[in-house]
Amino acid sequence: MGPVMRPAWIDIQKMDIKAIRVMGLVVMWRLFAFIVLLAVLSTIYIQPRDLRRGSVIKAAQRPAKRILIWNVYYDKRAEEWERVFQRLLNRECPVSDCDIVYDHKFLDTADAVLLKRVQDDVLPDHHPEGQVWVFFSLEALQHYDWRIPDEARHIYNWTMTYHSFSDVVVPYGRAIPLPPHAQNLSLSSDKRNYWQEKNKDGVLVAWMVSHCHTASNREGYVDHLQRFMEVDIYGKCGPKSCADRFTLSRLTPNHEECFRIMGSYMFYLAFENAISTDYVTEKLFKTLHLDVIPVVFGGADYASIAPPNSYINALDFLSPIDLAEYLKKVASNETLYNSYFRWKGKYKVELGHPVRPLVCDLCAKLHGEQVVSAPKPWRSKCAVSSQEGAKDLEGTYSNIEGTYKAVDNLRAWDSQTFTLRKVYL
Repeated sequence: MGPVMRPAWIDIQKMDIKAIRVMGLVVMWRLFAFIVLLAVLSTIYIQPRDLRRGSVIKAAQRPAKRILIWNVYYDKRAEEWERVFQRLLNRECPVSDCDIVYDHKFLDTADAVLLKRVQDDVLPDHHPEGQVWVFFSLEALQHYDWRIPDEARHIYNWTMTYHSFSDVVVPYGRAIPLPPHAQNLSLSSDKRNYWQEKNKDGVLVAWMVSHCHTASNREGYVDHLQRFMEVDIYGKCGPKSCADRFTLSRLTPNHEECFRIMGSYMFYLAFENAISTDYVTEKLFKTLHLDVIPVVFGGADYASIAPPNSYINALDFLSPIDLAEYLKKVASNETLYNSYFRWKGKYKVELGHPVRPLVCDLCAKLHGEQVVSAPKPWRSKCAVSSQEGAKDLEGTYSNIEGTYKAVDNLRAWDSQTFTLRKVYL
Protein backbone atom coordinates (compact mmCIF):
# COMPACT_ATOMS: atom_id res chain seq x y z
CA MET A 1 0.00 0.00 0.00
CA GLY A 2 1.44 3.38 -1.00
CA PRO A 3 2.08 6.46 1.20
CA VAL A 4 -0.94 8.39 2.36
CA MET A 5 -1.20 11.66 0.49
CA ARG A 6 -2.11 14.72 2.57
CA PRO A 7 -4.48 17.16 1.01
CA ALA A 8 -2.71 20.20 -0.44
CA TRP A 9 -4.94 22.57 1.53
CA ILE A 10 -3.39 21.35 4.82
CA ASP A 11 0.10 22.46 3.67
CA ILE A 12 -1.31 25.75 2.46
CA GLN A 13 -3.05 26.25 5.81
CA LYS A 14 0.21 25.64 7.71
CA MET A 15 2.00 28.09 5.43
CA ASP A 16 -0.72 30.70 6.06
CA ILE A 17 -0.46 30.23 9.82
CA LYS A 18 3.33 30.66 9.64
CA ALA A 19 3.01 33.74 7.49
CA ILE A 20 0.41 35.20 9.81
CA ARG A 21 2.73 34.64 12.79
CA VAL A 22 5.58 36.34 10.96
CA MET A 23 3.38 39.24 9.96
CA GLY A 24 2.13 39.54 13.53
CA LEU A 25 5.67 39.73 14.84
CA VAL A 26 6.50 42.40 12.25
CA VAL A 27 3.45 44.44 13.23
CA MET A 28 4.30 44.12 16.93
CA TRP A 29 7.90 45.22 16.36
CA ARG A 30 6.73 48.18 14.28
CA LEU A 31 4.23 49.17 16.96
CA PHE A 32 6.93 48.89 19.62
CA ALA A 33 9.28 51.03 17.53
CA PHE A 34 6.51 53.61 17.04
CA ILE A 35 5.87 53.79 20.80
CA VAL A 36 9.61 54.22 21.49
CA LEU A 37 9.77 56.97 18.87
CA LEU A 38 6.84 58.78 20.46
CA ALA A 39 8.51 58.55 23.86
CA VAL A 40 11.75 59.99 22.49
CA LEU A 41 9.95 62.83 20.71
CA SER A 42 7.94 63.67 23.80
CA THR A 43 11.17 63.84 25.81
CA ILE A 44 12.79 66.13 23.27
CA TYR A 45 9.93 68.46 22.43
CA ILE A 46 7.28 68.27 25.09
CA GLN A 47 9.18 67.99 28.35
CA PRO A 48 11.37 71.13 27.95
CA ARG A 49 8.29 73.13 27.00
CA ASP A 50 6.46 71.91 30.08
CA LEU A 51 9.47 72.72 32.23
CA ARG A 52 9.71 76.21 30.76
CA ARG A 53 6.02 76.79 31.38
CA GLY A 54 6.20 75.56 34.95
CA SER A 55 4.76 72.20 33.81
CA VAL A 56 1.22 72.06 32.50
CA ILE A 57 0.45 69.07 34.74
CA LYS A 58 1.94 70.75 37.79
CA ALA A 59 0.03 73.96 37.10
CA ALA A 60 -3.22 72.04 36.70
CA GLN A 61 -2.74 70.36 40.07
CA ARG A 62 -1.99 73.52 42.08
CA PRO A 63 -4.46 76.33 42.85
CA ALA A 64 -4.06 79.66 41.08
CA LYS A 65 -2.59 82.54 43.05
CA ARG A 66 -4.87 85.57 43.53
CA ILE A 67 -3.46 89.08 43.03
CA LEU A 68 -5.59 91.92 44.37
CA ILE A 69 -5.10 95.29 42.68
CA TRP A 70 -5.82 97.79 45.43
CA ASN A 71 -5.49 101.15 43.65
CA VAL A 72 -6.67 102.72 40.42
CA TYR A 73 -4.12 103.29 37.67
CA TYR A 74 -4.13 106.95 36.62
CA ASP A 75 -7.85 107.32 37.40
CA LYS A 76 -8.65 104.04 35.67
CA ARG A 77 -8.99 100.61 37.19
CA ALA A 78 -9.47 97.46 35.11
CA GLU A 79 -8.77 99.04 31.73
CA GLU A 80 -5.23 100.18 32.47
CA TRP A 81 -4.33 97.32 34.79
CA GLU A 82 -5.42 94.79 32.16
CA ARG A 83 -3.07 96.50 29.73
CA VAL A 84 -0.26 96.27 32.30
CA PHE A 85 -0.95 92.57 32.96
CA GLN A 86 -1.91 91.59 29.40
CA ARG A 87 0.81 88.94 29.13
CA LEU A 88 -0.44 87.24 32.29
CA LEU A 89 -4.14 87.59 31.45
CA ASN A 90 -3.53 86.19 27.95
CA ARG A 91 -1.67 83.24 29.52
CA GLU A 92 1.53 84.14 27.68
CA CYS A 93 3.76 83.94 30.74
CA PRO A 94 5.85 80.83 31.51
CA VAL A 95 3.87 80.69 34.79
CA SER A 96 0.36 82.03 34.19
CA ASP A 97 -1.79 80.40 36.87
CA CYS A 98 -2.60 83.65 38.66
CA ASP A 99 -5.86 85.60 38.77
CA ILE A 100 -6.21 89.39 38.85
CA VAL A 101 -9.03 90.81 40.98
CA TYR A 102 -10.03 94.38 41.89
CA ASP A 103 -12.76 94.06 44.52
CA HIS A 104 -11.52 94.81 48.04
CA LYS A 105 -13.74 92.04 49.40
CA PHE A 106 -11.01 89.60 48.25
CA LEU A 107 -8.50 91.03 50.74
CA ASP A 108 -8.62 88.02 53.07
CA THR A 109 -8.22 85.46 50.26
CA ALA A 110 -5.63 87.22 48.08
CA ASP A 111 -2.07 85.89 47.95
CA ALA A 112 -0.69 89.34 47.06
CA VAL A 113 -1.94 92.92 47.24
CA LEU A 114 -0.52 95.34 44.67
CA LEU A 115 -0.25 98.94 45.89
CA LYS A 116 0.65 101.50 43.24
CA ARG A 117 0.44 104.60 45.38
CA VAL A 118 -0.81 105.33 48.85
CA GLN A 119 -0.82 109.12 49.18
CA ASP A 120 -4.51 109.60 48.44
CA ASP A 121 -5.88 106.09 48.89
CA VAL A 122 -7.17 104.31 51.95
CA LEU A 123 -4.90 101.42 52.95
CA PRO A 124 -6.28 97.96 53.73
CA ASP A 125 -7.49 97.92 57.33
CA HIS A 126 -5.52 94.76 58.15
CA HIS A 127 -2.70 92.63 56.76
CA PRO A 128 -3.66 88.93 56.60
CA GLU A 129 -0.91 86.59 57.76
CA GLY A 130 1.26 85.25 54.94
CA GLN A 131 -0.07 87.76 52.41
CA VAL A 132 2.47 89.67 50.30
CA TRP A 133 2.06 93.43 49.92
CA VAL A 134 3.81 94.71 46.80
CA PHE A 135 5.10 98.23 46.18
CA PHE A 136 4.52 98.88 42.45
CA SER A 137 5.94 101.72 40.34
CA LEU A 138 7.34 102.08 36.83
CA GLU A 139 8.27 105.73 37.26
CA ALA A 140 11.78 107.05 37.86
CA LEU A 141 12.34 107.98 41.49
CA GLN A 142 12.45 111.66 40.56
CA HIS A 143 8.92 111.37 39.19
CA TYR A 144 7.43 109.39 42.05
CA ASP A 145 5.35 111.27 44.60
CA TRP A 146 6.94 110.24 47.88
CA ARG A 147 4.23 111.82 50.06
CA ILE A 148 3.82 108.49 51.79
CA PRO A 149 2.02 108.57 55.14
CA ASP A 150 4.04 107.31 58.07
CA GLU A 151 1.77 104.30 58.46
CA ALA A 152 2.59 103.22 54.88
CA ARG A 153 6.38 103.23 55.13
CA HIS A 154 6.60 99.85 56.83
CA ILE A 155 4.00 97.74 55.05
CA TYR A 156 5.71 96.32 51.94
CA ASN A 157 7.09 92.79 51.64
CA TRP A 158 8.09 92.97 47.98
CA THR A 159 8.93 95.71 45.49
CA MET A 160 8.01 95.63 41.80
CA THR A 161 9.77 98.30 39.72
CA TYR A 162 12.23 98.70 36.84
CA HIS A 163 15.08 98.80 39.38
CA SER A 164 17.41 95.79 39.62
CA PHE A 165 17.13 96.19 43.39
CA SER A 166 13.46 95.12 43.23
CA ASP A 167 12.12 91.74 44.31
CA VAL A 168 10.22 91.61 41.01
CA VAL A 169 11.99 93.47 38.20
CA VAL A 170 9.81 94.95 35.45
CA PRO A 171 12.20 96.11 32.72
CA TYR A 172 11.02 98.41 29.94
CA GLY A 173 12.43 95.91 27.47
CA ARG A 174 15.12 93.29 27.03
CA ALA A 175 17.53 91.98 24.43
CA ILE A 176 17.67 88.19 24.33
CA PRO A 177 20.51 86.32 22.54
CA LEU A 178 19.09 83.90 19.97
CA PRO A 179 20.31 80.31 19.66
CA PRO A 180 22.22 79.64 16.41
CA HIS A 181 19.29 77.87 14.71
CA ALA A 182 16.99 80.88 15.30
CA GLN A 183 19.38 83.58 14.10
CA ASN A 184 18.75 85.54 10.91
CA LEU A 185 22.25 86.44 9.80
CA SER A 186 20.97 88.26 6.70
CA LEU A 187 20.11 91.16 9.06
CA SER A 188 23.66 91.44 10.38
CA SER A 189 25.89 94.10 8.87
CA ASP A 190 28.17 91.24 7.83
CA LYS A 191 25.53 90.57 5.15
CA ARG A 192 23.76 93.93 4.87
CA ASN A 193 25.26 97.36 4.31
CA TYR A 194 23.30 99.74 6.55
CA TRP A 195 25.63 102.65 5.83
CA GLN A 196 24.89 102.43 2.11
CA GLU A 197 21.14 102.78 2.76
CA LYS A 198 21.51 106.16 4.51
CA ASN A 199 21.42 109.68 3.18
CA LYS A 200 24.81 110.99 4.27
CA ASP A 201 24.17 114.52 2.92
CA GLY A 202 21.20 115.36 5.16
CA VAL A 203 20.78 115.80 8.92
CA LEU A 204 22.33 112.84 10.71
CA VAL A 205 20.49 112.92 14.05
CA ALA A 206 16.78 112.77 14.97
CA TRP A 207 14.92 113.16 18.27
CA MET A 208 11.21 112.85 19.11
CA VAL A 209 10.38 114.49 22.43
CA SER A 210 7.37 115.81 24.32
CA HIS A 211 8.82 116.81 27.73
CA CYS A 212 10.85 119.96 27.14
CA HIS A 213 12.05 120.53 30.72
CA THR A 214 13.32 117.41 32.45
CA ALA A 215 15.07 116.38 35.64
CA SER A 216 18.05 115.10 33.65
CA ASN A 217 18.41 118.38 31.71
CA ARG A 218 18.73 116.39 28.49
CA GLU A 219 17.41 119.45 26.66
CA GLY A 220 20.43 121.42 27.87
CA TYR A 221 22.75 118.75 26.50
CA VAL A 222 20.99 118.70 23.11
CA ASP A 223 21.00 122.49 22.94
CA HIS A 224 24.78 122.44 23.29
CA LEU A 225 25.10 119.54 20.83
CA GLN A 226 23.24 121.55 18.19
CA ARG A 227 26.02 124.13 18.18
CA PHE A 228 28.26 121.56 16.51
CA MET A 229 25.86 119.47 14.43
CA GLU A 230 22.25 119.63 13.29
CA VAL A 231 19.54 117.68 15.10
CA ASP A 232 16.02 117.30 13.71
CA ILE A 233 13.66 117.57 16.68
CA TYR A 234 10.12 116.22 16.34
CA GLY A 235 7.21 116.74 18.73
CA LYS A 236 6.27 119.41 21.26
CA CYS A 237 9.86 120.57 21.75
CA GLY A 238 10.85 121.00 18.12
CA PRO A 239 9.65 122.35 14.77
CA LYS A 240 9.05 119.00 13.10
CA SER A 241 6.11 116.63 13.46
CA CYS A 242 5.27 113.09 12.48
CA ALA A 243 1.64 111.89 12.43
CA ASP A 244 0.88 114.09 15.46
CA ARG A 245 2.89 111.72 17.63
CA PHE A 246 5.17 113.44 20.11
CA THR A 247 7.46 110.59 21.11
CA LEU A 248 8.79 107.36 19.68
CA SER A 249 7.03 105.41 22.44
CA ARG A 250 3.63 106.51 21.11
CA LEU A 251 4.25 105.18 17.64
CA THR A 252 2.33 102.03 16.79
CA PRO A 253 2.81 99.58 13.88
CA ASN A 254 0.22 101.65 11.99
CA HIS A 255 2.59 104.61 11.83
CA GLU A 256 4.75 103.14 9.09
CA GLU A 257 5.64 106.55 7.63
CA CYS A 258 6.98 107.78 10.97
CA PHE A 259 9.08 104.66 11.41
CA ARG A 260 10.39 105.12 7.86
CA ILE A 261 11.34 108.75 8.59
CA MET A 262 13.09 107.90 11.87
CA GLY A 263 14.84 104.98 10.19
CA SER A 264 16.22 107.24 7.48
CA TYR A 265 18.52 109.02 9.95
CA MET A 266 21.89 107.64 10.98
CA PHE A 267 21.41 108.27 14.72
CA TYR A 268 18.51 108.68 17.13
CA LEU A 269 18.73 110.33 20.56
CA ALA A 270 17.34 107.86 23.11
CA PHE A 271 17.74 110.38 25.94
CA GLU A 272 16.08 109.65 29.28
CA ASN A 273 14.20 112.33 31.23
CA ALA A 274 15.90 111.12 34.43
CA ILE A 275 19.45 109.91 35.05
CA SER A 276 18.75 107.24 37.60
CA THR A 277 20.29 103.86 38.40
CA ASP A 278 18.84 101.15 36.14
CA TYR A 279 16.38 103.59 34.55
CA VAL A 280 16.32 102.79 30.84
CA THR A 281 12.96 103.08 29.09
CA GLU A 282 11.35 101.98 25.84
CA LYS A 283 13.28 104.73 24.03
CA LEU A 284 16.31 102.45 23.75
CA PHE A 285 14.42 99.28 22.86
CA LYS A 286 12.21 100.93 20.24
CA THR A 287 15.26 102.54 18.65
CA LEU A 288 16.96 99.14 18.47
CA HIS A 289 14.02 98.02 16.31
CA LEU A 290 14.93 100.74 13.81
CA ASP A 291 17.92 100.64 11.50
CA VAL A 292 19.61 103.55 13.28
CA ILE A 293 22.23 103.78 16.01
CA PRO A 294 20.73 104.85 19.36
CA VAL A 295 22.66 107.52 21.23
CA VAL A 296 21.80 106.94 24.89
CA PHE A 297 21.80 109.34 27.82
CA GLY A 298 20.90 107.84 31.18
CA GLY A 299 22.03 106.14 34.36
CA ALA A 300 21.63 102.48 33.41
CA ASP A 301 24.38 99.93 32.87
CA TYR A 302 23.73 99.72 29.15
CA ALA A 303 26.42 97.09 28.57
CA SER A 304 24.40 94.57 30.59
CA ILE A 305 21.10 95.45 28.90
CA ALA A 306 21.66 96.17 25.20
CA PRO A 307 23.28 93.93 22.57
CA PRO A 308 27.07 94.39 22.31
CA ASN A 309 28.22 97.44 20.32
CA SER A 310 24.63 98.44 19.50
CA TYR A 311 24.60 101.98 20.92
CA ILE A 312 26.70 105.09 21.61
CA ASN A 313 26.64 106.49 25.16
CA ALA A 314 26.70 110.30 25.20
CA LEU A 315 28.00 110.28 28.78
CA ASP A 316 31.14 108.43 27.69
CA PHE A 317 32.33 111.69 26.10
CA LEU A 318 33.80 114.70 27.87
CA SER A 319 31.38 117.16 26.28
CA PRO A 320 28.71 117.48 23.56
CA ILE A 321 31.36 118.71 21.11
CA ASP A 322 33.32 115.46 21.58
CA LEU A 323 30.16 113.46 20.95
CA ALA A 324 29.41 115.51 17.81
CA GLU A 325 32.89 114.86 16.44
CA TYR A 326 32.55 111.12 17.06
CA LEU A 327 29.10 110.92 15.45
CA LYS A 328 30.46 112.65 12.35
CA LYS A 329 33.38 110.23 12.29
CA VAL A 330 31.08 107.20 12.51
CA ALA A 331 28.76 108.62 9.85
CA SER A 332 31.64 109.10 7.41
CA ASN A 333 33.16 105.65 7.93
CA GLU A 334 31.29 102.79 6.26
CA THR A 335 33.02 100.04 8.23
CA LEU A 336 32.71 101.81 11.57
CA TYR A 337 29.02 102.62 11.06
CA ASN A 338 28.14 99.08 10.01
CA SER A 339 29.95 97.65 13.04
CA TYR A 340 27.07 98.90 15.21
CA PHE A 341 24.67 96.51 13.42
CA ARG A 342 26.56 93.22 13.63
CA TRP A 343 24.21 92.18 16.45
CA LYS A 344 21.15 92.37 14.19
CA GLY A 345 19.53 88.99 13.64
CA LYS A 346 21.46 87.50 16.57
CA TYR A 347 19.30 89.05 19.31
CA LYS A 348 15.58 89.38 19.89
CA VAL A 349 14.62 92.81 21.22
CA GLU A 350 11.41 92.60 23.25
CA LEU A 351 9.36 95.66 24.20
CA GLY A 352 8.02 96.01 27.73
CA HIS A 353 6.16 98.93 29.30
CA PRO A 354 4.24 100.80 27.92
CA VAL A 355 3.78 98.43 24.96
CA ARG A 356 3.65 94.98 26.59
CA PRO A 357 4.87 95.20 30.21
CA LEU A 358 7.14 92.36 31.33
CA VAL A 359 5.24 91.47 34.50
CA CYS A 360 5.42 87.66 34.34
CA ASP A 361 7.84 87.34 37.24
CA LEU A 362 5.23 88.32 39.83
CA CYS A 363 3.14 85.20 39.23
CA ALA A 364 6.26 83.04 39.00
CA LYS A 365 7.59 84.36 42.31
CA LEU A 366 4.25 83.79 44.05
CA HIS A 367 4.48 80.14 42.99
CA GLY A 368 8.12 79.89 44.05
CA GLU A 369 9.26 79.53 40.43
CA GLN A 370 12.39 81.03 38.89
CA VAL A 371 12.07 84.64 37.73
CA VAL A 372 13.37 85.41 34.25
CA SER A 373 12.36 88.91 33.05
CA ALA A 374 15.53 90.71 34.10
CA PRO A 375 18.92 89.55 32.78
CA LYS A 376 21.21 88.29 35.54
CA PRO A 377 24.00 90.85 34.91
CA TRP A 378 21.45 93.57 35.61
CA ARG A 379 21.13 92.46 39.22
CA SER A 380 24.30 93.85 40.74
CA LYS A 381 25.85 92.48 43.94
CA CYS A 382 25.43 95.91 45.47
CA ALA A 383 21.71 95.90 44.73
CA VAL A 384 21.23 92.44 46.20
CA SER A 385 23.15 93.22 49.38
CA SER A 386 21.30 96.52 49.82
CA GLN A 387 18.00 94.73 49.36
CA GLU A 388 18.81 92.17 52.03
CA GLY A 389 19.76 94.90 54.47
CA ALA A 390 16.59 96.88 53.83
CA LYS A 391 14.18 94.30 55.27
CA ASP A 392 13.49 93.48 58.87
CA LEU A 393 13.32 89.97 60.34
CA GLU A 394 9.69 89.65 59.25
CA GLY A 395 10.60 90.29 55.60
CA THR A 396 9.08 93.79 55.51
CA TYR A 397 10.84 96.90 54.22
CA SER A 398 11.48 99.14 57.20
CA ASN A 399 11.35 102.36 55.13
CA ILE A 400 10.45 101.98 51.46
CA GLU A 401 11.30 105.58 50.55
CA GLY A 402 14.65 105.55 52.31
CA THR A 403 15.47 102.16 50.82
CA TYR A 404 15.11 103.33 47.24
CA LYS A 405 16.83 106.65 47.78
CA ALA A 406 19.79 104.84 49.32
CA VAL A 407 20.42 102.62 46.30
CA ASP A 408 19.70 105.17 43.59
CA ASN A 409 22.08 107.69 42.11
CA LEU A 410 20.05 110.62 40.79
CA ARG A 411 21.98 113.05 38.61
CA ALA A 412 21.43 115.84 36.08
CA TRP A 413 23.47 117.37 33.29
CA ASP A 414 25.16 120.64 34.24
CA SER A 415 25.42 122.84 31.15
CA GLN A 416 28.03 125.06 32.80
CA THR A 417 30.56 122.42 33.80
CA PHE A 418 29.68 119.71 31.22
CA THR A 419 29.42 117.22 34.07
CA LEU A 420 26.72 115.37 35.94
CA ARG A 421 25.72 116.82 39.27
CA LYS A 422 24.09 114.94 42.13
CA VAL A 423 20.35 115.51 42.62
CA TYR A 424 18.85 115.25 46.09
CA LEU A 425 15.13 114.68 46.54
